[in-house]
Amino acid sequence: MNRGLNLGAEHTSSTPEELEMKEQAIFDRYFSGSRFIYNESREYRLEFLNNYTPFRFVELVIGGDFHHTNSTIENFLQRPYDKQQLGKNDVTIDKWSKIDWRSNLFGQAYISLPKLKGILSFNYIFSKIYDSGFNPRLGLLYSITDNLTIRGFYGEALRYPTSYYFGNFYRIDENMLNEIIVGFDQSDASLQGVFDEFILTNANKILIPEETFSYELGARWSPNSKFNFDVSLFYSETQNFISFEPLLEVETPTQQHFIVNGYFNLGASETKLYGVQGQLIYKTNPENPRFETTFGFSFTQGTESLPDTSQVSNGERSLNFVREQPDFIGQLQFGFLFTEKNKIYVQNSFVSKSYSKSLQTRAEFDISADRFEVKPYYTMDLIWRYRVNPNFTGYVSIYNVFNAKYGGLSATGTPDDLFYNPQSSRLWTFGLSYRLD
Repeated sequence: MNRGLNLGAEHTSSTPEELEMKEQAIFDRYFSGSRFIYNESREYRLEFLNNYTPFRFVELVIGGDFHHTNSTIENFLQRPYDKQQLGKNDVTIDKWSKIDWRSNLFGQAYISLPKLKGILSFNYIFSKIYDSGFNPRLGLLYSITDNLTIRGFYGEALRYPTSYYFGNFYRIDENMLNEIIVGFDQSDASLQGVFDEFILTNANKILIPEETFSYELGARWSPNSKFNFDVSLFYSETQNFISFEPLLEVETPTQQHFIVNGYFNLGASETKLYGVQGQLIYKTNPENPRFETTFGFSFTQGTESLPDTSQVSNGERSLNFVREQPDFIGQLQFGFLFTEKNKIYVQNSFVSKSYSKSLQTRAEFDISADRFEVKPYYTMDLIWRYRVNPNFTGYVSIYNVFNAKYGGLSATGTPDDLFYNPQSSRLWTFGLSYRLD
């Protein structure tokens, strides 16, 4: 399979044919078929936590942690790693190491009043590589009556790049196609000219964290012991997505020509999600045999701005949906409790269609949307539990009773992903669990 080349600078190959040959040679030699990376990571973490109650209705928690990571990548091979079996034709690299540390300072105040409950928290992050980050969160719950409560939430979160992103970064000199360099540091001054070229595609020279802002309003109503209804409205926005970009060709100020393959924050990529989700629970009288059912649902809409790898306008990068986010997800569970020992549960799941993250541009969607569509599906799971005694419980489970064929989420978020990622067919499980008193 030939992978397309997303150009971050002008073609450096003399002819289109030569460029295609180089691209195919690089893909065939290094990225086609199975690939193996030996990765070793050592992590150290130190945490401290302190509780304080200044008032009867207020509890404070203050703490912090220090996290140190040392990652090493040994080899990039097309067969499993074994030091004793390395041959001269294997693709190998020198040892590459990356040291990172991160420290968090966090605090939380929990307020408990007769009608009002609330949580106010913060997390302040210090990093060796990245800018410091501040994440506040606020949640409130108010009891209007004994049977009706309302709540609200606001929160921010940062997802920092890990060593995996830096380690899965490849550089090939166009004049030395028999050698690949894996896992170099994007902030390396000797390579800065390479990343200057990425200004054309709005890429950050150093990866920055993904940032999410979330809002929620909800209510819970329990008119009696049989019914319970919970519903919430939500909105979230995520920015600075990190995405894997294949075979970007660049030229340094010293006229060196490189093909680079790796992770970037490209352009003003973002997603916006909004919708409603809820849960309805019904239970019969507590005497056996009894019946209970739970129905959960989620209606979601959103938009997504794709990473800018082709210097196109925002309109051509915008989708009126979010990839791998179905518009509707529903779950209906029936529980038949014949005795305290003998129980059967039937779990039904309904999921509407979505689109795979293999979809990378708006043009691909306009031309061949069906190619990336993950069809809607329905599955049923059946679970029987029998408690032999207070300690032993046996169970028999049948997942995907009707053997539905359906696709799932992308596995890696890279071009290696399948357009259609098939999920498990019918699966039987048997087991016996033991509970210690």
